[in-house]
Amino acid sequence: MTEKKQWKLNADVGEGCQDQLIMPYLDCANIACGAHAGDIDVMQQTLALARDNQVIVGAHPGYPDKENFGRHSLAMSAEELAQTLRDQILLLIHLAREQKIQVVYVKPHGALNHDMLQKPDIFALICQQVADIDKNLVLMVPTNAQHVQQEYMAAQYGLSIWWEVFADRAYEPNGLLRSRQFSDALYSDPQQIVEQLNLIQEQEKIMAIDGTPLEVSLAQTVCVHGDNASSIAAVQIWKN
Repeated sequence: MTEKKQWKLNADVGEGCQDQLIMPYLDCANIACGAHAGDIDVMQQTLALARDNQVIVGAHPGYPDKENFGRHSLAMSAEELAQTLRDQILLLIHLAREQKIQVVYVKPHGALNHDMLQKPDIFALICQQVADIDKNLVLMVPTNAQHVQQEYMAAQYGLSIWWEVFADRAYEPNGLLRSRQFSDALYSDPQQIVEQLNLIQEQEKIMAIDGTPLEVSLAQTVCVHGDNASSIAAVQIWKN
């Protein structure tokens, strides 16, 4: 009998929300690094909360654009993007070491996450910066049609990937997340999120907005958003 996959639940945290409500249910915490959200105080508090709940910690860098929460692409040079990524990841690592916490992985945020799936040069730049900091850091990447090329590219930099799928986001038929410009991109009904969590866990599938079934068996981790009250409610239902 095939052993059932043990999904890791991750969430974007450290964004000024009530992380204490979701942290006890998480396996992995994607902690904002002060660019799209948060600051040093919030990062320190979130790290401590993750440590106290024995949650794996990852860096969650994004475009430096708090006004738009890192959800708009910025026209940055490769040098500028590399520098902000490096600064953000190293800051979290420094703060984590002060609390004797290991940063295990890196997950790009928002528009940067979307851009790296669409633009191989940005994916390569992220890989290079992560590898330059520490090749033992894992890169967390959403499942997508380019996964074979991305896994190969990451391996060229000595990196491994954790593939993820989202429980509280709508998907397009091409396997990419529905743009945040649409009101239905983020689920607001906890039961809908629970249903997607169950579908992921039981069938390793999600349903696109047009009803197309999308296989997500490649993924090892499932994400919810800590700034969405419905996601917190759904996780509490699903875990209990």
